[in-house]
Amino acid sequence: MLKVLQETSSISVTSVAPEEMDDAVMADWQRLFEAQPTPSNPFLSPIWVQHWYRNFVPSDDRRVVLVRRRTGDSPPGELMGIAPMYVNRRRLGPARLVDRMLPAGAGVGSNPYEIPGLLCDGDHVREVTKAVTSACLGVAVDWCELPLAPHQSWFDWDWLKSSTAGTTFGEEVRTRACVILPLQPSWPETRTTLKRNIKESIRRSANRLKKDGRSWEVVRRGADLDSAAVERFLHLHRVRSRLGQGASQHPDAYAQVEHRGLMIGALPQLGREGQASMFELYLDGEHVASQLGLHSPGTSYVHSSGFREDTWELGVVTHLQAELIRYAIDRGDSVVNFSPGPSVSKLRWSERLWVTHEFAFGAGPRSLPLRFSAFQAISVFKTLRQAAARHQEHLSRRTG
Repeated sequence: MLKVLQETSSISVTSVAPEEMDDAVMADWQRLFEAQPTPSNPFLSPIWVQHWYRNFVPSDDRRVVLVRRRTGDSPPGELMGIAPMYVNRRRLGPARLVDRMLPAGAGVGSNPYEIPGLLCDGDHVREVTKAVTSACLGVAVDWCELPLAPHQSWFDWDWLKSSTAGTTFGEEVRTRACVILPLQPSWPETRTTLKRNIKESIRRSANRLKKDGRSWEVVRRGADLDSAAVERFLHLHRVRSRLGQGASQHPDAYAQVEHRGLMIGALPQLGREGQASMFELYLDGEHVASQLGLHSPGTSYVHSSGFREDTWELGVVTHLQAELIRYAIDRGDSVVNFSPGPSVSKLRWSERLWVTHEFAFGAGPRSLPLRFSAFQAISVFKTLRQAAARHQEHLSRRTG
């Protein structure tokens, strides 16, 4: 059911359940997705978000916030912005701890590759982000979180002045930095801009494949990216996560059934719409490695990969990522995004970063900032404990 969150003489802000959105709204969503500036965000595709909701959020907690322009007394007109959100309810037994309004892709269904965000008409970015903030202050939750891309600037604390609550607060809570590689019009031109070590890695991987003795080929699956190809990819990703010393350590991002369901459901549809590619490496006709890529306007996104243990020394991931970059150039993209979390393997390709910021804000009783601070402290402690556990696991693999 459509719910009006805020209405002025010039702006209408409503929320609607994603399953109730009609074809006209979906077409407007797609229009805003395709109008993104570069680097663009593939996780704001209506296809991806709809599948994400189905796998991670109960239907009653899904909220798609729509910002429309108004002209006088006429009904709301053109869609200026869209923020896919949901209510995240934290409980301890029957006791309520906190209810948060989070962007799709954050919280329960988050993984290392996701970039939450919102879409705005490029000429009205500040107007849209202010409207979303002001409207969400009136939603019956403890606080909200809003992600802003670089072109969407910074959270404006004056946006909180619309609230009449006892207190308000706003705080940056998270930063996601992605390594990005600017592309030239051709692969040879792009290759000349690469650092020496990655050029050498690309050359070595090609030479090792040639010297291996087995016939080899790379197959890109797009429109023919079916559930079987996704299952093969998920299997190899799991295999990669179990590799021991000498291999780059990556946890299985799809260990949970919900994450696997998202990929199996979303990727074939994204492939048919030109928004996903699976690059598969075959040795003597046998599938041994996969690299997933997502596509959005002007941008190709290096997602997760998987490979068979005996192919590690062949440099198969480097080879497939180079194939993804070649395809991105052929698509006419101007940038490749290597996903959040700068690391040695990503920084070999480029040292340029694209950074998004997420802000928490709320309005309520005077105790609210204290509750928020306590919740953040517990979250930080859990993050540090998980990091320590991963380090201990890494040490045990090295000495095991």
